[in-house]
Amino acid sequence: MASSHTESTEPLPLQDDTKTISELHISEHVSDHGSQPNAGIFPDDTLNDKSIDSNFQAGVQKAEAVTIAWSPTALVVCYITIWLVYFVQGILAGVSTALLPYVTSDFAAHYLIPTTSVVSQVIGGVTNLAIAKILDIFGRPHGFLLCDFLATVGLIMAASCNGVEAYAASQGFYTVGINGLGYTLSVFIADTTSLRHRGLVQALCNTPYLITAWLAGPISTSFLDSAGWRWAFGMESILLPTVALPLFGLFMFHGRKARKEGIIATQSQTKRTPWQSVAHYSREFDAVGLLLISTGFAFFLLPFNLYTLEAKGWKSAMIICFLIFGILLIAAFVTWQKYFAKICLVPWALLRDRTALGSCTLSFVLFLSSTCWNSYFSSFLQVVNGLSVTHASYITQSGTVIQILANVVAGLCI
Repeated sequence: MASSHTESTEPLPLQDDTKTISELHISEHVSDHGSQPNAGIFPDDTLNDKSIDSNFQAGVQKAEAVTIAWSPTALVVCYITIWLVYFVQGILAGVSTALLPYVTSDFAAHYLIPTTSVVSQVIGGVTNLAIAKILDIFGRPHGFLLCDFLATVGLIMAASCNGVEAYAASQGFYTVGINGLGYTLSVFIADTTSLRHRGLVQALCNTPYLITAWLAGPISTSFLDSAGWRWAFGMESILLPTVALPLFGLFMFHGRKARKEGIIATQSQTKRTPWQSVAHYSREFDAVGLLLISTGFAFFLLPFNLYTLEAKGWKSAMIICFLIFGILLIAAFVTWQKYFAKICLVPWALLRDRTALGSCTLSFVLFLSSTCWNSYFSSFLQVVNGLSVTHASYITQSGTVIQILANVVAGLCI
């Protein structure tokens, strides 16, 4: 939801002899003179102006500066590393999906597969807003490192869990982290590509899933037949930081490079009392809005899965209260953004934008169309149709293969 800018996307004039932010951040805008931004993957080398608008939040300023500091060779190395990160993410996603029925069955709780998945997805969805603000305030590298840490902690917890509750908690950490990693990489791709080619570059970065779709099944079978599913999560907890930390190092190196070249001034440390710091970052994060929308969505979405655990189902007082509180909190969030927020979590104009609302609605329908049937799909293939873990994984991952191929075609069309 949050973009790399918290202010208006209209070009902001700097000085008479400098370019507009739209010309500096070519991945987002077209210049005032009507010229197209660089049509290639990387920023236009002709944009030599190195002024950064101080009105943007600190993380956005750093992203602007680092975008200018990247050389074409460095960006090629970075994109290769990003491809490797997506490759590992594909393995993690496929293996975790294949192992989920066996993890819950070991704890005699196979029926809780949808619950563990839905709860972790809800948590991962609402925390994306917080991650977006972290990227805007502290910078892309710091948000990336935080997400890598959370995902790794989740994998370690999964490897050592002693009950389905602990496993569900581990999936919460893992989902927040892995979703955040993907989101951060998407923002970086948006920062360093032209608008015209952004869709194609994003699709090409996702092509590792064409390979991992056929690797997840054999890897899962190998662990189940030998060391067990715990060691699979242990392997993943080592593999993820191994590929993610070098990318973090690249981000930090070019951030320092931008600072040394004077593209962005080193920010002076403002002396604040602890309470002033709390107030400052609460305002920067729009803590009230973040709390309202996160708890609102959590209260509203959880009953759609938890009602099966209640004796009275939808008539349960707890389920009814969850729905009512969720709707009220979401309404309160809209009111807060409209009338009270000093720094909006989501710009009010975006909440009224038909394109944004239509995109969100379409995403909702697409998620609904897949998640309403795939929770037990792997178990169904293995129990009813007698397929092995490997062959069941091939079938469950086939949709991903078609999706990635369609993404590449769509990117080419754009």
